[in-house]
Amino acid sequence: MRRRHAAVALAVLLALVAVIALEAHLPRASPPAVTGVMPGSFTGYAFDTCEAPSQRQMDAWREHSPYAAVGIYISGGNRACPRQRHLYPAWVATQAARGWRLLPLSVGPQAPCSKDASWSKIDPSPADRYKGARGQGRDVAADAAAAARDLGITRGSTLWLDVESFDIARTRCRDATLAYVSSWTRALRTSGYGSGFYSSAATGIRMLQQARAAVPGSGDLTQHIWVGDWNQRHDSGSVHVARDGWPSGRVHQYAGTHPETYGGVTLRVDSNFMDVGRGTVAPDDGTRCPRDPGYPTLREGDRSTSVPVLQCLLGQRRLLRSDTSSRYSSWTARAVTAFQRDHGLPATGVADRRTWVVLLSAGSRPLLKYGSAGDAVRRLQRALGAAESVGSTGSAGISATGVFEEHTRAALVHYQRAHHLAANGVPTTDVWRLLQTGR
Repeated sequence: MRRRHAAVALAVLLALVAVIALEAHLPRASPPAVTGVMPGSFTGYAFDTCEAPSQRQMDAWREHSPYAAVGIYISGGNRACPRQRHLYPAWVATQAARGWRLLPLSVGPQAPCSKDASWSKIDPSPADRYKGARGQGRDVAADAAAAARDLGITRGSTLWLDVESFDIARTRCRDATLAYVSSWTRALRTSGYGSGFYSSAATGIRMLQQARAAVPGSGDLTQHIWVGDWNQRHDSGSVHVARDGWPSGRVHQYAGTHPETYGGVTLRVDSNFMDVGRGTVAPDDGTRCPRDPGYPTLREGDRSTSVPVLQCLLGQRRLLRSDTSSRYSSWTARAVTAFQRDHGLPATGVADRRTWVVLLSAGSRPLLKYGSAGDAVRRLQRALGAAESVGSTGSAGISATGVFEEHTRAALVHYQRAHHLAANGVPTTDVWRLLQTGR
């Protein structure tokens, strides 16, 4: 009896071994992508940090920091933080769902003449057109593409190769590195991902610019560049890149590793300004009200080009039906009074600055950042303009473009300082609350 049980157990064990061996040879099914194409078209701020932050840290920075994109180190044997405790498909899916744009980085072999002896290096042998370096480029691209697929980062997204500073005056070192980067680009194109390249402006980026100038239109150059140039300039320019070079695919790392604190959370980050794809483009204005050159105080009987704007906004709130003349009629005054009562303002029937601010900002309180676009941005811009206007002098120079960029950030920072809020250039719920009470 014991022998029969032993035989059965042995048979079961052999069957399990056979199943495991079969599964090991079956093709692995890729998990479904959980992101859109990253980073997409965007102009704004990004940070990168050695280890992907926790969800609590990401949420605090989403609410309080100016950043809308994050660099994450997904592969490569030379990563400074190979143990990424939080970097799993669920983390990636959550950040994508909350609006973060992701910049996946790979840190593979470094230039043969790199100074750090602990790094694995690119093969410097020129034999067969740097065959060894090209093979390494293919391998690193394959690893990066596999890591991106496993994390749910959709094809079409840009993956970035990190090559730190090196001496480009050394011919074999430079040429081996260029062969490595070119092979990375070709391999990623085959895998369905876009190629990006991070390096020091004066070394790796200059190397690519020289290659671009030598062979215009070369398909072996990366689609996007990430320029390490710590000049503190919040733009995408570089003296090492021609103006027409990579016009729709630049990230500029303008500050090296340093601490920043938002929402009570401190991270050590590099700071970047990015301009990729078409940049941030605003959709058509959904308010469909006339543009207003200013937000003056208006009373019954007044005539002004601002009156039709006021009437249109009141009409959208179903407080006024057909009065769209340039005269502030009794019907308009009654509608203004009703709006003021509904929003806790003195019911005077006079469209003063507070009434304009509340009327223009009324609605939801979305999280917006540098690079956001749409009607919510226009609401913010118009409300800030009204809050800053004095009498009939206009809207303090802020235009309702629908794109949150520098002039919007500057106006918001001025408003935050005037109301003793953290001057971070982010329209938090406190900002919206103040605007929607006419402050």
